[in-house]
Amino acid sequence: MRYLIGLGVIAVLILTHHVTSVAAISNGVQDEELINASGRQRMLSQRILFLSKQYIETGAEDFAADLSATVDIFETAHEELVAVAAEDAELASAYAFGVPNGLDARVAAYIRYARTVLSDRAEAERRQAHNELVFMGRDTLLGELDSAVTAFEAKANARAEGMKRLSKAMLALALLTLLIELLVIFRPLNSWLYETMQKLDREANTDALTGLLNRKSWIETLSADVARLKPGQSVVVIAADLDGFKSVNDALGHPAGDVVLQSVAGLLQETADDLRMRNAAIARIGGDEFFCSF
Repeated sequence: MRYLIGLGVIAVLILTHHVTSVAAISNGVQDEELINASGRQRMLSQRILFLSKQYIETGAEDFAADLSATVDIFETAHEELVAVAAEDAELASAYAFGVPNGLDARVAAYIRYARTVLSDRAEAERRQAHNELVFMGRDTLLGELDSAVTAFEAKANARAEGMKRLSKAMLALALLTLLIELLVIFRPLNSWLYETMQKLDREANTDALTGLLNRKSWIETLSADVARLKPGQSVVVIAADLDGFKSVNDALGHPAGDVVLQSVAGLLQETADDLRMRNAAIARIGGDEFFCSF
């Protein structure tokens, strides 16, 4: 009976480790999407500024249409990020809800000025709104959006670290219990359990779709490579995304998009092998974004 109890304890600990790993992967995907969305806000703020300038100077309807669409995307993404930040004290502090000069209020003002540029108000009022965009977009807003990205990244890293510690604790307890059981009666199970642990560990550190490193594992690998650098040495980081990838999903469906991502992952790995980049760390960071360091 005591052997069955020991086996049951091992099963529970392994299951807990697996559940923790799956939760870590799921949280990692969500965190990556939030970080990517927050990071895109910086790019969108500058695109709004550029399109506003072009529209003010030329009056071309093409610029007006692009500006209107960009503002809509910027506003929608902000609302989604705010909904997440409102539920977390640390993230909420980055947006400073209710504060006149806080990020939430500045984004609202930025959107309001952009819509004023697009309105049928007097020329002087529209130009003044554009000037306000220039003042905000080149300095204060961009800096505060950077702070928001940093806050999202810090929260994601903290959550990943907590899940990692819990997963390691469950794995350690499972191994300890297993060792005791093996010393008594369960030696034949050693090989199978070891392979299971290895598989779970791989699942926690690789992208399920492409088999490349995931964001967390790639950052850890890059940090370790940087820490080992000697004077005069350097680490090269290459970032890439797929232009027009959304149209593949829209036209052919997500299964076709998955095939594209897997093909790109294979090409990246083959290229690294062809160039004999044996120490290259290749990762799918999220969506259609890939990073490589060597």
